Amino acid sequence: MRSLKFLFYIGYSKSGTTFFKNQVLKRSNNHKYLNFEDYFEENIFFDRKKMDKYCKSEKFRSFKKIVNKSDRIIVIHKNLINPIRVFRNTNRYDVRQLVMNLSIFDKKIENKMLVLISTRRQDELIISYYNEFFDYFYLNNNIQNIKDFYKFILETKLINFFSYQKIFSILKKNKIKFVNFDYDNFFKYRDINKILKICNINEELKVDFKKKYKSGVKGIYYVSSSHKLHKIIYSIFIKFEKTIILNFLTGLIKKINNKNLLQIKKSINNYFKKNR
Repeated sequence: MRSLKFLFYIGYSKSGTTFFKNQVLKRSNNHKYLNFEDYFEENIFFDRKKMDKYCKSEKFRSFKKIVNKSDRIIVIHKNLINPIRVFRNTNRYDVRQLVMNLSIFDKKIENKMLVLISTRRQDELIISYYNEFFDYFYLNNNIQNIKDFYKFILETKLINFFSYQKIFSILKKNKIKFVNFDYDNFFKYRDINKILKICNINEELKVDFKKKYKSGVKGIYYVSSSHKLHKIIYSIFIKFEKTIILNFLTGLIKKINNKNLLQIKKSINNYFKKNR
């Protein structure tokens, strides 16, 4: 019987991760919370050589020692399953490298890991990615609207990144123990209690379902790019975002995008019905 002492929360980002992190995982009295940055190297889960090097490091030895000594610990990287992060590190939209390195890591800590994955209806999740990371896709691929974005994720096979069953099958094949909870369901008391029980989180924990967390997105003004010019433009938009002109422009852009939104949602849902 595996002793699942280490909970590793890895996303999907945009599927209630900030809520679950702050309202549940970080408040669990049954677990010791560790910062990812204190014990891990960034991007080791996308590079086999980096993973091998990390597993010989002092950071890893310290982490393994804590896992062995503690009853239960939690580490959170709520954006590990993120298509942009994966592409930047592997040059493709494929989670297999991530899963392979998770498997290596799991063996190194003597199979004591339970991976937590949150998901969400694919049409809503994909549109959330488009809204939040619009500037990234626009600057790198000249995507102008949601229709362009849908065409792009089909051509690049990025859409397969959101095929949960395929990812779960890869995890099972690599013998990685995992728990999935759906964004649309875990706000129900019965479902959240089931997750708390599986993860050994204190069930008497009071979760504030009305609490709202800002994702950092500022609608059409949001810029995740590190380019200095984009940051300047972004700061100007934020300063004058409540003016009549910008409110009008925002409304106009949203109106244009919403015309295609229902059609794209239908196309996404049909795709996943055919490709389960």
